[in-house]
Amino acid sequence: MDRSGNLWFGSRELGIVSYNPGKQEEKEPEFTIINRANGLPREDITAIYEDREGSFWFGTNGGGVYQYRGRCLEQFGIREGLPDEVIWAIYEDKKGSFWFGSESGLTKVANIDDKQTSGRLNAMTRRNGAAETVLSILKKVVTENFGWRFTEPVYVYSAH
Repeated sequence: MDRSGNLWFGSRELGIVSYNPGKQEEKEPEFTIINRANGLPREDITAIYEDREGSFWFGTNGGGVYQYRGRCLEQFGIREGLPDEVIWAIYEDKKGSFWFGSESGLTKVANIDDKQTSGRLNAMTRRNGAAETVLSILKKVVTENFGWRFTEPVYVYSAH
């Protein structure tokens, strides 16, 4: 559920559906569909995240991550430095860095708005000792540590 009370759903073949249940009795529920017909190149959606500025991020199965700002979609993928374009999880920490869980591990991007990611991208993959696939990212409420869930054990990364 986003900050406006809309529910967002990602599908394997239809793209993204936003459902506004209607807050007033006389208002009908509304559905908004984001798919190829209105600019979404990949319709296999694996993750949805609303950032602190109200933009939405859509992880895809093979197309990387798309940032959605109302009508504009911007892609982030291998060309921008991500090690993989199968994105399972998205998280924004309190410093504004984005974390992406993928088939190739966990990637942190310090300033995502600048598409030149060199020097600000930190990929934790099998090559440097991390686990292979990151399916979800969970933040602990008490500290800035957070964990990510793998098919086997749970690892905890400390940002300190």
